[in-house]
Parts: sequence; structure tokens; C-alpha cells
Amino acid sequence: YALGATLFHALSGRPPFDGDTIWEILAAKSKGTPPLAPPVSPEGAALVADMMAADPSRRIATYEELLARIDRLP
Repeated sequence: YALGATLFHALSGRPPFDGDTIWEILAAKSKGTPPLAPPVSPEGAALVADMMAADPSRRIATYEELLARIDRLP
């Protein structure tokens, strides 16, 4: 999850969840991961979203899986 959030920040130039208070940040987080816009490819955006899935069982679980997904990026 943390690697996905870091990648989101690096690609977009902003943190995935922002606010002036912890409550605003938690409210933003409850809405799900915001989408990444071009120039990030749809496949790259999907990868980051899968890394940051709210449900841990839906997240990329291993580095091997992550590397395989990265290798498949256009």
C-alpha cells in the first residue's frame, strides 16, 4: 500500500489523499483512490490503484506479482 501511495505521489505530484485536518484526509480516503490522469497510461493507473486497494485481499500481494505487472506495462 505505502509503495503505491508513494508512486501515486511521484507520478501526480500530489499525495493521493489531502486535507487540512486528519478528518478531511480520512474523508478523502473513504472515497477510494483518486484516478491518475495522463500522461500516466491507463495500465499504469490501474497498477497503482491495485497497489492501493482499500481491501487488502485485492491488493498486489507479492513483489513477484508487482514485477510481473510492471513487466506487462506498455
